[in-house]
Amino acid sequence: MLFVHFLRYLADFKSRVSHDFSIWLNGSFATRKENPKDLDFVVFLDHRVYEAQERFLDKFWTFSLED
Repeated sequence: MLFVHFLRYLADFKSRVSHDFSIWLNGSFATRKENPKDLDFVVFLDHRVYEAQERFLDKFWTFSLED
C-alpha cells in the first residue's frame, strides 16, 4: 500500500511540476523488513525547473499518510 501512495505522488509530481528529476529513496521501505512502515525520499530538481514551478511545489514539500 505504501508503494502505491508513492507511485501516486510521483505521477502527480510529474504532471504538475516536471518529468525531469532524480529521487533518492531510504527508510524501512528500502530495507529487508517484511512490513515497512515508512519511505523516505528526496527529490532533486534543476534550479530552473524549481524556479519555473515554484508555485506548485508547496503541495509536495511534505507528504505523510499519518493523521
